[in-house]
Amino acid sequence: MKLAGEILDRSPRTGGDVEASKKIVVITKGKRAGCTVVKSVAAELKEAGVMIDLILFSPTYESNPSEYEALQETVSYPYHAHIHTVGGLHKIVDYSFRQQTAQSFLPHVCPDAFSPRMVYREMCSGKYAIVHRGRTCPNWSVALFKSKPVTLQQCRDAAAEGGYKGFIWTDVSADPESAKSTEPNCFTHAEDGKKDQVNAKGGATEGTCSYVPDYGKGQEDKYKGWLPQELAAGSGQITTHYRVLADSSECGAGMRGRDYLQYKWAPKNYFLK
Repeated sequence: MKLAGEILDRSPRTGGDVEASKKIVVITKGKRAGCTVVKSVAAELKEAGVMIDLILFSPTYESNPSEYEALQETVSYPYHAHIHTVGGLHKIVDYSFRQQTAQSFLPHVCPDAFSPRMVYREMCSGKYAIVHRGRTCPNWSVALFKSKPVTLQQCRDAAAEGGYKGFIWTDVSADPESAKSTEPNCFTHAEDGKKDQVNAKGGATEGTCSYVPDYGKGQEDKYKGWLPQELAAGSGQITTHYRVLADSSECGAGMRGRDYLQYKWAPKNYFLK
C-alpha cells in the first residue's frame, strides 16, 4: 500500500490543470491484518486525500465482521461502502463468477467508469458524437437555449434544427446549484459551428476554433485551434465539443473510445490541422 501511495505521488495526473481522483484498491484475504502497519500507512494516505477500497476474499466476513476490524479501520469512511466481499478465493476459478464480480464491483470502485460500447450506442442513438473531449472554444458563444440548462440530447437537437454541425455542451447535472441556474449550457458558433467538425476519417479538426486571446494578437496561427485554448471547466470532465450526426449511417469513424479518450498525451494524433 505504501508503494502504491508513492506511485500516486509520482503521477503527472495528481497536479496541474487536470487532477485525477486518487484511489488505492487492496486485494486481500484479510489474514493477520491487525499484526501489520497497514492502519498507520492507510491513515497517512487518507490524510493526503487518497481513497482506499478493499476487495476481501473471505467466506466468514458476513458472519464474523469483528474479526476484520483492522481492515474496517484501514479503508475510507464509511467502511461498509469501501469493503467489497467476494467470498472464498476458490470461486475465482469460475469464469462467469469473475465476470459477474468485476461488473458488480466496478461501479463502486470506479464510480466514474463507463463502457465505451454503451457510450457508442448512446451516441449513435442520439445522433451526436464527441469531437474534443474536455475542450471548449471561447468564441463559441451563440446560446442555443438562452433561459435554462438543457440535456445533451436537447442541445444536439437544437443544433441540428439550426443547421449547425457542431456544439459545446456542459453537464450541470452533477451540481444541484448549477442545475437550478438559468444560465445556458449549450453553445455553438455562427460560422464555425456550421463547418464540418471532423475530416473524412472522423478525425477532430482544429479549423473550427478561430478564437485568439488578447495576448495572442499578432501570433494568430499559434493560438487558433482547440489545442491552445484553456482547459474547460471541471478539469475537462463536464464540458465537451460535439458534432451532430445526420443519421445512424454516420456512426463509426472517430467514435471509438481510443479516438476521443487520450490514454497518453499525443496531440498530433488528436488535434488535426
